[in-house]
Amino acid sequence: SFKDNLQVSKGQILDAFEHQAMPFERLVEIVQPERSLSYSPLIQILFALQNNDLSSASLDGNEIENVVQERGTSKFDLKLSLGEYDNELILTWEYNTDLFEKATIERYATCYAFLLE
Repeated sequence: SFKDNLQVSKGQILDAFEHQAMPFERLVEIVQPERSLSYSPLIQILFALQNNDLSSASLDGNEIENVVQERGTSKFDLKLSLGEYDNELILTWEYNTDLFEKATIERYATCYAFLLE
């Protein structure tokens, strides 16, 4: 069931947090993944949550502003970024267009919104 899958994922994530300070280079050395130029060696799908409200900030009297930057290419097969800005949840989907069609990502987004509700 979805609930069971969520519990398993939660356990794996909590276990992973115990090793969050490990340098990436050390992780690659331990895992020794097969290298390919067609995909990232360790991470194909990324979920990123920025839960610090960064809508307004200053540093030594200088104002800091969020800037959205379009890359044109994705570093991962699929990336979902969530951010809290001005008490709103902003979702950004980034994906490899060689692997996913826009309609597929839109369907994922609709399903994810349903889960959040």
